[in-house]
Amino acid sequence: MTEDEFLASLTLQLEEIMQECNSKVIAKICTRLNEMGKLSYSDAVKLANMTRTKDLKEIERILADTSGRSEYEIEQAVEKACEYNDAIMERFYKARKIGMDMFTLNAIKKRAIKSMKDGVLNLSNTTAFVIDGKPTSIAKTYRKAVNSGIYGLQQGMVDYNTTIRSIVRKIAESGLRKVDYESGMHRRLDSAVRMNLLDGMRQMNMEYRQEQGEQFGADGIEISVHGMCAPDHLYLQGRQFTKTHFRQINETLKRPIGTCNCYHSIFPIIMGISDTAYSKEELKAINDASKAEVEYTDKLGNVHTCTAYEATQLQRRQETTIRRLKDIQYAYEQAGDTVMAKEYAKKITKQRNYYKTMSAEVGLKPKMERTRIIKPKN
Repeated sequence: MTEDEFLASLTLQLEEIMQECNSKVIAKICTRLNEMGKLSYSDAVKLANMTRTKDLKEIERILADTSGRSEYEIEQAVEKACEYNDAIMERFYKARKIGMDMFTLNAIKKRAIKSMKDGVLNLSNTTAFVIDGKPTSIAKTYRKAVNSGIYGLQQGMVDYNTTIRSIVRKIAESGLRKVDYESGMHRRLDSAVRMNLLDGMRQMNMEYRQEQGEQFGADGIEISVHGMCAPDHLYLQGRQFTKTHFRQINETLKRPIGTCNCYHSIFPIIMGISDTAYSKEELKAINDASKAEVEYTDKLGNVHTCTAYEATQLQRRQETTIRRLKDIQYAYEQAGDTVMAKEYAKKITKQRNYYKTMSAEVGLKPKMERTRIIKPKN
């Protein structure tokens, strides 16, 4: 398992918690719409007035519970990352015949946990939907959905579902999002949390290892290796440099190692006694695989050529598309719209088949676990 895969495994549980939170909130709104659609206009208004406060409090409880579960997962992930670092660096301490200064290292760990919690939690104030391109609070989104249902009943439309289909789709397509109200930037909650945690882990690892390197007197570094590496870092991965030489190189990069979603890690080493993790032959094979050209056919039947690395990015986009389709199908199921739920089931099957075919064309294994969504357990 590469380090990138190891870190990804540490974020998986937290990502699933956020996906489940998303499903619970969507279900709360859509099941209410389903209940209203079975009533007369006047009864639906009464139900809406009676349950609005209760529903919003329940959503607040869901968010609070998610925050509580997330705190524990963050602590566990950081603990495992530090244990991983300690195991890797142990041989250098032994070479210098010294022990680790855990007081300083534990201080770094505590700061990292606090920083990651601050970045991930406080969901009530930073989580919203994005409806028609505008961040909309959960409470406003709920009221907008309920009011749309009441309006449909008031108009006496033949099919109540026709009225609410648009708002249900918009809610599901958006999903819960982490919103920065100052910049206007927003990202799906599960994706935002995953990126925040991964970035926090990588930053902590750099600081933690730098401290360890200072303790055992590192005079060099080694850059980790991962498959399907981006072209700007391809020539650097797997190599060793003196600390001074690496600093000079890194300062010239537009995307320095370990930043801007870079999956590489920097390991402090003692020059002359540390063999590289990969031989020259192994590294060449990994890098050649990243640069290899592959062909795939798009949905219109057109053939395209791209690098193997670019193919992995295509895979990620297809996986995201499948998850979003599943979110919409689930929302329609909760709203009681069996017609649209079946329609989206067909879309999911078609998209999943294309994903498998495209993956086979470019020589990549489909990662079906990345296409699933986490539904409420109760």
